[in-house]
Amino acid sequence: INTYNRHLRDLTIHKVLAQGSQSDAQPFLFQITGPNSFSMTVPVEADVPVTIYDLPKGEYTVTELTDWSWRYTLQSQNSQKADLTENASVTLTFTNQYQEDQWLTDTDVEANTFTALSAN
Repeated sequence: INTYNRHLRDLTIHKVLAQGSQSDAQPFLFQITGPNSFSMTVPVEADVPVTIYDLPKGEYTVTELTDWSWRYTLQSQNSQKADLTENASVTLTFTNQYQEDQWLTDTDVEANTFTALSAN
């Protein structure tokens, strides 16, 4: 009897916003590091989990890159471990709180208008 043992694993990153927070569809960036110098950056939108499929067995660290996200503060741990040695799949959840009091909290649009110049 042949048995198949899957050697590849799946890692899901789920971003949630704390109660009362609003989403402006801003993606959050995560750095994933793992065995054999594995490294990748993944954008994840709030409430839209992202799964990275077929990772080799091993331990991975997922870190939210918060230095660029000035409208949200992290409510969970900045970095979490995922043991994909025995587990076929792992889901890590990160929570952020929207900060209403941050400056530049709105968007504005200005239409560009051009006038043709005469050749006089």
